[in-house]
Amino acid sequence: MKYFLILMLGSLFLFSCGKKRMIKVSAINPATGEGYAYLPFKVTSSKSVFMETQYKTEYEGELDENGQAAFELRQKNSRSYSIATSTPNDDGSLPCYINDASMSFSKPGTNYNFQFEYAPCAYRTLKIENVNCEGVDDLFELDMRLLYDEDHTVFSFSPKSGCYSNQFNNEKVPAGKWVVEWWVTRSSNTNHFTDTIYISKNESFTYEINY
Repeated sequence: MKYFLILMLGSLFLFSCGKKRMIKVSAINPATGEGYAYLPFKVTSSKSVFMETQYKTEYEGELDENGQAAFELRQKNSRSYSIATSTPNDDGSLPCYINDASMSFSKPGTNYNFQFEYAPCAYRTLKIENVNCEGVDDLFELDMRLLYDEDHTVFSFSPKSGCYSNQFNNEKVPAGKWVVEWWVTRSSNTNHFTDTIYISKNESFTYEINY
């Protein structure tokens, strides 16, 4: 009986402490693929106690010169966890693209690999003109999206008909590669065009479409 109690107490102790898991974290500029060196990061856990959520700092560290870090963390079944890095602002300005401000994890027994992405800002001007207008039935459609995150919406353009011409104001956008697609319909025939452009950090880029 004595040994059984010792075994039970030991099992409860191991369960409450949890097992150590490997956590990897990185922060990169998706426009260049370069890592953000020496960014601080922190792991926080939370637990609900009597209708109140209690928070605890579980781990704090700093990314290396390549923007990466790896460490062991003892996870408990009763707690939820989140990890976040500081936001890079080398030149005093915030990024124009952040994939996630923080990432959550809770499943014990799993090793994790978290990647945070921060893209700096650039500036884009669009000039569009129908130089071959045939009349009111001409139709122009346009789509622009980030190559590293095609679901990220920063540009909305409704179809334009007739002899359309416009120059858009200089707009702040995430730096990096952009995919540009447009469709021109004339006399019931639709032609599709595509292009890829790269806008560097703080660059003012003008893109013209004459259709």
